[in-house]
Amino acid sequence: MSFGDNTIATSSPSSTEQDRTNTVMAALPPTEPQSPTSTAADAHNASILTVRGLHTTSTGHELHTLAYMAACDYEIPGHGITVTFEPFYFFFYGSLQIPNVLRRVCQIDDQNTITMIKDARIRGWKIKMWGPYPALVPAAKDHEVQGVAWLCNKSEHVARLSTYETAAYRMAYCDVSIPSADGEGVDVIKNARTFVSTEDPITLEDGRFDVAEYENSRLGMW
Repeated sequence: MSFGDNTIATSSPSSTEQDRTNTVMAALPPTEPQSPTSTAADAHNASILTVRGLHTTSTGHELHTLAYMAACDYEIPGHGITVTFEPFYFFFYGSLQIPNVLRRVCQIDDQNTITMIKDARIRGWKIKMWGPYPALVPAAKDHEVQGVAWLCNKSEHVARLSTYETAAYRMAYCDVSIPSADGEGVDVIKNARTFVSTEDPITLEDGRFDVAEYENSRLGMW
């Protein structure tokens, strides 16, 4: 996508599109901890951890503290009595599809191989553009976005990825379709995670993210 003349116009979503956006966004995991005053608050705070692969038996103020740390993208050790980490798959559709970017963001040693599943896809979302960056927003259920899937096996990687994505994005669950091992069909990874836009879709532009162009023009910063 070229931004040279900055002439791409945005259009207001239809009421149906807006209703779907509101419904989908309302169903996403919360991002702000609740004061630890009830069982419902504990469930709310636990869900902030769960989307990040973190599980705990803590309740009350201790759980609230952990949820606050997670929401602030602090690195919480994913082991021990207080917190455990369960590996999960991420779906990447932007710059994190590039192994060198992912390696630097997660601080993965050069000796460790990064394995990505290519031609991964999710439905019910579409790409808009936030400046030069792709932004995932709700769409009709037949819309499809292509990217890669990557198994995240360390809790500190989640915190570093969230910091990289900034407050302009938030974590969400998704089901990812990938080519089956025999190449003859499709397998589905349930409850994977991805980063979706927190921006109002009206403020975003139409366009597409060109991985090769990004790699050629911006990868020098990495």
